[in-house]
Amino acid sequence: MQTRQKTLLKLTVLCLASLLMSSCSQKVISVKTSGCSAFGLIYPSRKDTEETKRQVLNHNLTYEKICQKKEPK
Repeated sequence: MQTRQKTLLKLTVLCLASLLMSSCSQKVISVKTSGCSAFGLIYPSRKDTEETKRQVLNHNLTYEKICQKKEPK
């Protein structure tokens, strides 16, 4: 019985310590980004197929619409 009581006491102390430590933690700061800082316009190559050039144009139009800005060429 003594061993079980010691084990329960250790477990209780461990749980209380984790609760106390987590209550002292700092607030989490989240950073929100729209992706505009990570992505930009794509420039097609002369070697690209017409389908690839169409996809690049579609990407660039979508980027300009979402980010509401045009990058210099």
